[in-house]
Amino acid sequence: MIPSRPFGRTTAGRLVKVANRIRGLHEQFGTRSYRVWLVWIEWPGGQRGSGEPGVLKELELLPVPRIPEEAVVRRRYSSGGSERDGDLTLDQIALPEPGTETATDAVTAELLRGEAPFEGGRIPPGVEFLYELRPTTPGATTMRFTLASEPKRDHGRLQWVVHLRHRNPDSRQDGRTAEATW
Repeated sequence: MIPSRPFGRTTAGRLVKVANRIRGLHEQFGTRSYRVWLVWIEWPGGQRGSGEPGVLKELELLPVPRIPEEAVVRRRYSSGGSERDGDLTLDQIALPEPGTETATDAVTAELLRGEAPFEGGRIPPGVEFLYELRPTTPGATTMRFTLASEPKRDHGRLQWVVHLRHRNPDSRQDGRTAEATW
C-alpha cells in the first residue's frame, strides 16, 4: 500500500509552478484570443436588474485559461433580434502553487465560485458574479458568463476546469432590455 501524502509533496504538486509558467507563455506569445476576468457587479436596488449596475471588483485569471475548440456559443435569432446562447468550458486554470493556497490571489474553488472576496464566503444580495471574456483582437465582442457547475480541480492535469453558461448582458430581471453600461 502506498502511503497518502499531501498534494504539495507529490511529484505532481511540485510541477504546478512549472505548469503555470508554461501556461504563461500563451500570454507572452499572444496565442489566446480572449482574456478571462472574474467580475463582481453591484446592483444598487439590491437585486439584479434593479438600478444601474457598477463594477464592484475585477480580477484577471493569469496565466490566461484555455477555451477548448469544442466551445459552443452561437447567435440565436428571433423576430426581436439576436442574442448569444450556449455554454463553454475553461480549462488550464492555474492551480495554486503548494504552500500558497491561503494567499489572497490564489485560485481556489471559492474564488472560482465568486465567494472568496466576501466575509463568510457568500456573495451578498445585490451582487452578481460573472466570468467576462475580453477579446484580444479588435472588433470582437466581450462575452459574459455565469458558472454552470461546481469548479473541478483536476490534479492529473494540474488545472482547474469550469463550465460556464452564456449570460445575455442586456436582459434585466423584469424582462425588459437595457443598454449594458458595465
